Amino acid sequence: AITLAEAASGACRYAGSFPAAITTAAVYDVQARAQAGANPASVDTLAGMVELSWSGAAAVVEGEAGGVGVGGMVTEIQALTGRVADVEIVTTARCVRWLNEAQLDIAKYCRGHVDLEYKHSTAITLANGVYSYSMASLSPALLHFLRAHYLDGDNSRELDYVATEDFDKDYPSPADLLTGIPTEVTQRGNTVEVYPVPTADEAGKYLRLDYIKRPTAFVVSSLSALCDLSDADRGLIYFATAEAFKAIGGADAMAQSSLYMQYYMAWKESYREEKDGLLM
Repeated sequence: AITLAEAASGACRYAGSFPAAITTAAVYDVQARAQAGANPASVDTLAGMVELSWSGAAAVVEGEAGGVGVGGMVTEIQALTGRVADVEIVTTARCVRWLNEAQLDIAKYCRGHVDLEYKHSTAITLANGVYSYSMASLSPALLHFLRAHYLDGDNSRELDYVATEDFDKDYPSPADLLTGIPTEVTQRGNTVEVYPVPTADEAGKYLRLDYIKRPTAFVVSSLSALCDLSDADRGLIYFATAEAFKAIGGADAMAQSSLYMQYYMAWKESYREEKDGLLM
């Protein structure tokens, strides 16, 4: 128990030091209780509770530089499931895989995530008579297409995006129709198609793609790495903990898995509402 000191008489604000003896990086639940007797007791009235991210030496803010990183999240997942330093079921490698699944799921759900927006200055070189271009070799890899620009000095322009079904309706055979500087673009699977079809005059010019990139994957060899998604640590831990309980198995563990997945789904919806509106 840590005795809290009132900031000033009548201020009703109290502060105390986090135990320096706790050197394991994780997110901890901190309870405040009103001491009734001469000594602290577990039956003292609960006044409140807060989560505190701890680096092992100081408090940190989730998602900011200096946060606990993937290693801290692994530690918390193992602690929440009662499998501290587990090398059998809730292993570091499995936790990293579950965390990767979580961040990719979040990125797919939050289609306009500002942290992942990427401008690829010279993504695609146009060719004479070619209207379809692969995006498979883009680095970093594309997750969601946003927009395309034709780059040619004063002739540069943003292309109008057309839904694939409308593109097919208007241009069932693009190569047989107009040619020249592209003005429209559509995405078809892992390719982009433009119209009009470039000619020799446009060949060698660039099509710049703006897109949402795939988040950087966590790896076991770099446990200090932070997530590309700001403020997402809590959701990652919820998802991975649900998967960890599922791996443990048994009725009690499956009930815990379902509970943590509910936490994750509720968190993800709130996160999407917060983040999607930031990308213009």
